[in-house]
Amino acid sequence: MIAIFLPHQRRENIDRARAIVANLDASLISPHPRPVGWTAAWVHLPGATPNSVAAWLVQHTCSTVIMDGPPAYARAAAEVGVRVAVIAEPGGVSGGERGSAYAYADAILAPWAPQGLDLGWPARWRDRILHLGAIGWQAAVHTTAPSTARRSGGRWHCLALSPRAAGPGPRERLAIVVETPAWRWTFAQEQELLEEGPVWTALATSEVAVCHPTSPTIAALAATRTPALMVLPERASHAQEWLAETAALTAPVHVVRGWPRAGEWPTILERVRGLDGQRWGSWSQAAGLARLAAFADSEDPSSALRVGSTAARTETVTPASAHTSLAGSPVQAVSIRRSATQTASRGALGPITT
Repeated sequence: MIAIFLPHQRRENIDRARAIVANLDASLISPHPRPVGWTAAWVHLPGATPNSVAAWLVQHTCSTVIMDGPPAYARAAAEVGVRVAVIAEPGGVSGGERGSAYAYADAILAPWAPQGLDLGWPARWRDRILHLGAIGWQAAVHTTAPSTARRSGGRWHCLALSPRAAGPGPRERLAIVVETPAWRWTFAQEQELLEEGPVWTALATSEVAVCHPTSPTIAALAATRTPALMVLPERASHAQEWLAETAALTAPVHVVRGWPRAGEWPTILERVRGLDGQRWGSWSQAAGLARLAAFADSEDPSSALRVGSTAARTETVTPASAHTSLAGSPVQAVSIRRSATQTASRGALGPITT
């Protein structure tokens, strides 16, 4: 039996857990009640402590537990002999709570491509990495191949995804539309990608997506093989910076910091549209989830990790030196371009198609 322990009800954590449960026979354990829309097994343990979670794992003869939370729970599970896999943070944070949890892990589950930027981790952690690829529920349940001929009505299609209460306001949107007559636009909030609906359909029929670097969004881009412009916020977190740089090196992605001016969009869209969407292949969660299933089923987890890491290394990727930011300097030199427009007016309208 496989269990997933989820101490928080953050949207991204739940989405990742749904993707894993959709592909593996797993039960979710949480101190929180089952969220609306969750249909798989959900075990509610009110006031869950490390010891009570470990006791539940033993009682239900759980062989493997996936931890997406504090190290105390990973330690308690390891002490009772349960195989532990810990979800890693993008950017390879080595300190703090999540970094401490790696010490008790039989596997460190990395939700990004195998060819990501160097994490600077010690060898004892690197040897336990299992790359999941970009994990997202919608990406996990949509198995149909993305369309290779998306243009309709004589115009290209761009989906612009923004966080809640962020992104371009109505006036900026109008200016962008005026400057890009060869394109039709859909503006939406990025959390709408987490559920079935028109935004996922819009992504599957878009030549280009504009988004912030978040794990669920990257999972959707990888599943639909959509080239993207990633817009880093002015005060981006370490995880956002790392995800954006890794995507620029390993996928059809360009990165800018701050929302571009209206007049910059025609050139930007043409450059991004020309990228090869198939380069999202190294982010495939299908291969990553297969590696996770092999790890959970194996009597020798270290052997399963060696096989998985070898398979990951055989995937090909265009050399990093071939990739440039929109400013033309090498991405690996942290050349995330600062847009001429440093601040964007805020709006929460969407989805709106022009």
